Amino acid sequence: MTILTLAVGYLITNYAVGGLIFLVFYRLGLSLLKKILSSWKELAISLMLLGILSFVFYIILIVHPILLPVNLVSFGFFALSLFHILDVRGRKNFLRKIETPVTDYYPKVSLHIPIYEEPIDVVKKTLFSLSKLEWPDYEVCVIVNNTKKEEFWKPVKEICEVLGKKFRFFYLPECPGYKAGALNFALSISSPEAEIIGVIDADYEVEPDFLKKTVPFF
Repeated sequence: MTILTLAVGYLITNYAVGGLIFLVFYRLGLSLLKKILSSWKELAISLMLLGILSFVFYIILIVHPILLPVNLVSFGFFALSLFHILDVRGRKNFLRKIETPVTDYYPKVSLHIPIYEEPIDVVKKTLFSLSKLEWPDYEVCVIVNNTKKEEFWKPVKEICEVLGKKFRFFYLPECPGYKAGALNFALSISSPEAEIIGVIDADYEVEPDFLKKTVPFF
């Protein structure tokens, strides 16, 4: 038997077995196709590793045929690993869907944003996204803390004034505890009517339905 014949036999046999095991582990053929198309890099890397390891076992198998079960097990592990990679990378919608509870109760929400020398354009996007929340009763407490540089607090104050009374601006040039201290301060000045407290990072843009999707769970 020539080396070429051995190589061809190796490729056909091992990849056929590997592919069969892979398909057995996979749940839906259509999902498999979608994941392969959207995750070709992961597929190529996994197949390369599969080929290298199985080639080693194939050479050993020629010398010690008793290692055939070990070779098959190795295919199983690689097929399972490939399944997990493609399953996560190619997934558009997770199988577990969480339904937002239906409610007709809309408690007041107080959102707290501690800010320390964040770029103004970033903060502006965050605040404007909060101004578009689809919720009837909420406030936004903006706490700029531990900076004496006017260029980091004055523009934020002006933005809050433009956005209206829902936005409450506070400037703490010296605040013990930094971010934690600013959040503790926010708790002390939150509206007494607020039943839900939320913390938003200064660089996080929320979707308009953010509160509609989260508050009902409380």
